[in-house]
Amino acid sequence: MLAHVMPNRSELGLLLYEPLRFRDRYRWSLFFLGLAAFFDGLTTYRFLQSIGPAAEVHPVQRLVFTYLPPLAGIVFAKSGQVMVAVLVAA
Repeated sequence: MLAHVMPNRSELGLLLYEPLRFRDRYRWSLFFLGLAAFFDGLTTYRFLQSIGPAAEVHPVQRLVFTYLPPLAGIVFAKSGQVMVAVLVAA
């Protein structure tokens, strides 16, 4: 079914059907992506603590940060960003 919508060279099938092989194949890229997301989350947390969610430029993140506590909002937002990055890269 995915063969009809996937490009010829895609790792999406590997990600969906064999996620452990995907993890092993791209472990360093995933590690650095996770590390970058962690530090981005730290800086976002400091930003939210000092300025508040009203100053956030991205409308979806501003909405998330308005309705969730800072730490929960950051975990939710960064998890979504990492998932989208992995899906787009696959």
